Amino acid sequence: MKKVKNLFSLACLVSLVLASSSCKKEQQVENGATGALVAHIKCDQTEGTRAPSSAVPITSWANIKQIQIFLYDVNSGIIKFSDIIKPTITTGNLKQTWPMVPVGTYELVLVANAKNNVDSIQTSLIPNGPAMEWTGMTVRNVDVSNLEIYHMPRL
Repeated sequence: MKKVKNLFSLACLVSLVLASSSCKKEQQVENGATGALVAHIKCDQTEGTRAPSSAVPITSWANIKQIQIFLYDVNSGIIKFSDIIKPTITTGNLKQTWPMVPVGTYELVLVANAKNNVDSIQTSLIPNGPAMEWTGMTVRNVDVSNLEIYHMPRL
């Protein structure tokens, strides 16, 4: 079983253009203020960007079953927002809007196809911890550096 120590060493399967709508100044001052986040996600299907391989297929919407977004606080590393997108498109860009994202300054991580027992992986919320499914809620308020993902060999 191969262990990927943190999310940053995962090859991101999508490129992202991110735009967030601004909140009113009064909302930003209030504790617990939220704003909208809009993401436009597209697959990079350019074959010339890497060596050809039968082991790693070219990324397309056909091989992406789900994408999990993680927004974590730039200072603390604590995940403040997470959600799972299940693409329903086969070509073009995927547009996703989240209307109630906590106001803050975040780093963004996207992970594709990380569902336990479906994608031949196991996920954990703590280093060397037990396997636990990542959901939009189970990862909130967790330090992003503690998340682990293990690749399981296919039988």
